[in-house]
Amino acid sequence: MNNLTNKITNILAQLGHPNPAFWISDPILCNTTLSERQSVNRYWRQYLGNLNVDTSEGRFCLNDNEQESSYLFYFKTKVAPLIIGT
Repeated sequence: MNNLTNKITNILAQLGHPNPAFWISDPILCNTTLSERQSVNRYWRQYLGNLNVDTSEGRFCLNDNEQESSYLFYFKTKVAPLIIGT
């Protein structure tokens, strides 16, 4: 598991997801032509887009160029609650 992947999995665990590592074996994350952040964001954008609730704010927070500290803050406060709530 890569650095960002570990951090996101830890966020999901901290927020009480019953299986926080469920997503790390998805083939989208194995795309070697993209950066880790781009692959992670592609996965979560697709995941959120398939939910039956409005996830536009969460998907907007999955910014490929955001500073890591801000990215993780927004993931924890905007994206993870959508994931855990499903």
